[in-house]
Formats: sequence, structure tokens, C-alpha cells
Amino acid sequence: MTIEGVMGSLVVSVPAIILIGFTVVDVVRRRDLSIGRKIIWLAVVVVLPVFGTFFYLLARPFPDPIMQRVERNDRTAQFVKLLEQRERGSLSGEELEEATLRLFGDKVDS
Repeated sequence: MTIEGVMGSLVVSVPAIILIGFTVVDVVRRRDLSIGRKIIWLAVVVVLPVFGTFFYLLARPFPDPIMQRVERNDRTAQFVKLLEQRERGSLSGEELEEATLRLFGDKVDS
């Protein structure tokens, strides 16, 4: 093989290996997938590395940045749950205000 052939192979194979590695790590780290689905995706990526990675990346949902912020902050997540309860009618305005005061410790404008 010539040096150009070797370099051409490296230019194609190294990024592909990095992308496949990213896919494997991403599958393992995802919290929204069950163990069974993780095993299936890992098998698809290992058996069909290029196509499996391509299909996984197409099927992978993009995280909603707003919901990520809500999940990271417990008080905000609790407040969102209180607002949802108020919207459903299972919580009165006064109960929402009391719960908000307990949650944040000071009055919040309505």
C-alpha cells in the first residue's frame, strides 16, 4: 500500500471509530433507555457499526433544554408540579400560594 492509501484509510476510519465510540458511550449513559433497549442498541452498533450508529443517531431524541433545567433544580421542578396541579384544579389559589411560600420562603407575586 502507498502512503496515500494509508492516509486515506486513516482519514475515513479514525472519525468513524470515534463516532462509533461516542454512540456506545451515549447508549450506556442514557437514563431514558431500559437495560433491554440498551442491549439491543449496543448489539446493533457492534454488529452493523456504520449503519447501526447512523440509525441510532437518527432515532435518538434531542433533549429539551427547558426540561433539563427544570430537572436539575428541585425547587423549580416542584413549583412546576404545583402549577400543573393548580391548572388541573386539584389545588386552589390559596393552597398554591401557601405551597409556594413553603417552597421558596418568601411571597411571590401572582
